[in-house]
Amino acid sequence: MLPPRYDLLARSLVALTAKAGQFPRDSSVEGADYKPSGMNPRLAEGIACANCVFFRSPTSCIIVRGKVDSSGICRFYVIPPEKVVPAAQTEDGRRSVRKSLVPDRKEPVQTQPTPPPTSPKKET
Repeated sequence: MLPPRYDLLARSLVALTAKAGQFPRDSSVEGADYKPSGMNPRLAEGIACANCVFFRSPTSCIIVRGKVDSSGICRFYVIPPEKVVPAAQTEDGRRSVRKSLVPDRKEPVQTQPTPPPTSPKKET
């Protein structure tokens, strides 16, 4: 089952495809940036067409034009969380791209801006 945000994203992409047609496979601005199996860097994590809600076996996709490989991936993937293997559990032990771009934080993230420091008033 998809989380509500993923479900909304999937439905929106299907609706967009119904109105504008399938996305081309290329990496143009309007393209899906599809990568075949040999070029999928996140395959070990389960991030692959075979796990995507848009994939139709053996080689088609609801939203991407043309044949797709079950081990490929594109920028529009929507994969149920239970089909994703956390990076720490992958066989090669590498971290996920998304996680590696987020610095480890020791202090809590501020939710409100900090007011600028005020300079001490000089006594005259």
